[in-house]
Amino acid sequence: MYRDLVRFERKGGATSGYVKSAAAWAPLITVAANIVQAGSGKEDVIAENVRGVSGFEISVRDCEALSALTTADRGVNARTGAIYDIRHVDRETGRADLIITADTGTPSEGG
Repeated sequence: MYRDLVRFERKGGATSGYVKSAAAWAPLITVAANIVQAGSGKEDVIAENVRGVSGFEISVRDCEALSALTTADRGVNARTGAIYDIRHVDRETGRADLIITADTGTPSEGG
């Protein structure tokens, strides 16, 4: 069922004196996943540019390491390098799978 590999990442922050600057994305965990495109692609205007945006549904086994996953994080397909901007994390109680709604083609700033 899980044919893909997804690495979840969180944007770090570095503090230097009084200034907090953005750091690179840091890996949280790499897990087996099932990635399915949700519907057809669409075009959005992002930063005055038209971009193709595709929606995806990522299913993974829920685990302790993913308990703090939020929409500020991102996923990266470990095989293709595709970046998934997380839009929603569905943690339905009693279900073994975690369902993540994500987009590609959007700026990966999280949130």
